[in-house]
Order: sequence, then C-alpha cells, then structure tokens
Amino acid sequence: IEMINISDLFKSMLNICCISQIALKNAVCDIVFTLSQIINLQNYDNYFQLFAEDVITRQSEEMKLYFLTQILKYKSVYLMDIIKENLFDLIKRLISSESWRIRLGIVNMLHKISKFIKDKEIDSKIQEL
Repeated sequence: IEMINISDLFKSMLNICCISQIALKNAVCDIVFTLSQIINLQNYDNYFQLFAEDVITRQSEEMKLYFLTQILKYKSVYLMDIIKENLFDLIKRLISSESWRIRLGIVNMLHKISKFIKDKEIDSKIQEL
C-alpha cells in the first residue's frame, strides 16, 4: 500500500472544494477535522491554515457555517485559533446573509462560540450583536 502524502491530500481537498456540491465540501471539511484529531497538527500547520483561509475567504456561506459547526463539535482550539482574527467578520457576514437558514444557524451558534473561544474582546463584540 502506497502512503498518501499529506501535501497532496490537502491539495486534492482544496480542489474538491471548488466543486459546487455542498455535500462534497462538507465531506472534505469532515476529513480535515478527522485528520486534525489523528495527526500532529504543528507538523502540518500550513496546510490547516490554507484550508481554513480558503473556507473563510472563498467558500459558500453553507460551508463556512458547517466549518464553524465542526470547530465546535470537535472542540478544536487549534483551528479556532487559526481563524480567530477573522471570526467576528465571518460571524457578521453570516448574520447578514440573505438565507434565513444561515442567519438562524449562526445565531444559534453565537453562545457556543462565545463560550468556546474565551476571548473577552471577541466575546464582547458577539454580545453587542
């Protein structure tokens, strides 16, 4: 059995994220979170950062919401730290979405996000929303 190169795997996953089907994008997100549980994250820091950056900047609102859901589900402090500086802007974008499902989803998550991040500055901004 040939070993899979992590770099190639992340490149493939980012390519899959260009496909419009949300189920495939969510599956990729699930793979990233599964990987984050089984490998030494610091050795692959740049790949996780690239993925998180791609989700935040280029992906659909549905995938952004799913990504935040997975961070909370897996209690991934590491991945939350990667997106922390962009978190409030991401939340504001999702709250102002045209889709009521996205707005409802992020509003339902606000308390969990606030409780999880333990950052007083972001927490106070969330409370102001």
